[in-house]
Amino acid sequence: PDPLPESLVREILDTARWSPSGGNVQPWKVIAVAGAARQAIVDLAKPALMANPAGEEGDRPIYPEALWEPHRSYRYKVGEDMYALLNIPREDKAARLMWLAQNYEFFGAPAALFFVIDRRMGHGQWAHLGMFMQSIALAALEKGVSSCMQECWARLRDTLHAHFALPAHEMVYCGMALGFANHFAGAGVKSFTPRTLPRAGTSTTRLAANATAKAKATSPAPIGRVRPPSHPTIPRARVAITNTGTCRMNSA
Repeated sequence: PDPLPESLVREILDTARWSPSGGNVQPWKVIAVAGAARQAIVDLAKPALMANPAGEEGDRPIYPEALWEPHRSYRYKVGEDMYALLNIPREDKAARLMWLAQNYEFFGAPAALFFVIDRRMGHGQWAHLGMFMQSIALAALEKGVSSCMQECWARLRDTLHAHFALPAHEMVYCGMALGFANHFAGAGVKSFTPRTLPRAGTSTTRLAANATAKAKATSPAPIGRVRPPSHPTIPRARVAITNTGTCRMNSA
């Protein structure tokens, strides 16, 4: 795959660091890997999963136990639709496992991000982390870089915790693959968009009424391109390069 310039990764993170954060808590940390640092993680994934197939999700599982309806059906359908596009039938367990294993090679992407959060943070701060991840994906897309959010790395939380030498109070939430999309490979999967998925409808009656009432009370500001605030007293994280060849986002 074509490598991602370090300067481009920095630009993406520098844009996304202005993502909304209640109270400006900024509960996220990022570890970016490429080259040898990326390969080291690929190399440790397979033996770790073979030694512990159940994974290392701990008390923060990817999905709740005994997922209920309608969410269970949503999850089932997205998996079946994806494998249908890949022409992998349900009976071909080996092929499905081989495809799943590509997660742990970042699907061939040349760079990856890992998101770290303090275990003591509450549900609200996890939501802030999610908004930050979305901001990274959107900022990357604007610069021609594709992404794939990968919760699968939660199955290697303990392994990654030790690999990155994280303090006891921090944990890896998930990863994100970054790279330039190959439009000639996996065309079927690339046609798999959110528009093909079942989504719950939204009633707009109350929203419209609230919007009308608010418009009468206030004069809305013009809507334009969102730009980072320039207030000098608001600290935001910047990216620093460690001597291991990985990028870490540290508090300024």
